[in-house]
Amino acid sequence: GTSTAYGLKTASQSAGSGTTARSVSTRITKLRAGKTYHFRLVAQNSSGRVFGLDRLFTTVGAPTATTGAAQSIGPDTAQLTGSLDTLGRSTTWWFDYGTTTRYGKSTVHRSAGSREGTQAVTAPLTALAATTTYHYRLVARSDGGTRYGADVSFTTTGVSLVVAARQVVFG
Repeated sequence: GTSTAYGLKTASQSAGSGTTARSVSTRITKLRAGKTYHFRLVAQNSSGRVFGLDRLFTTVGAPTATTGAAQSIGPDTAQLTGSLDTLGRSTTWWFDYGTTTRYGKSTVHRSAGSREGTQAVTAPLTALAATTTYHYRLVARSDGGTRYGADVSFTTTGVSLVVAARQVVFG
């Protein structure tokens, strides 16, 4: 379980008879990603029940995702950057982007493989509107879950022309 109260147990197995120590193992399923679990071995025979020491393990969670700064910003293009760690799980990544924090668009989904350690990732954006603020975030997904990087924004370059309307007074 997730505490020393345990709460769950596996099915009982026979260790046979005799006085020789035996190795035992069992497979457990339906664990939650990124959680720490407590476990202990319990042995029982006609003389009574004995509890082993409390031990811990942590399941692998969602990959990390850190949104980086936009680079090479132009009037209709930008290069998005970020970094991720797959935590050893097959991971897919992409950037969500748009003119609000609702984003609305995504870059192509790409594979980061399953190599552990920090990896730098980049994705180009094209066909953007000039002098417009865009929000974006890095997204990384594996069987351990989905992680969203922080929202970051940039403004495309360009020139905005404003035409002043003149009021014509007649008469």
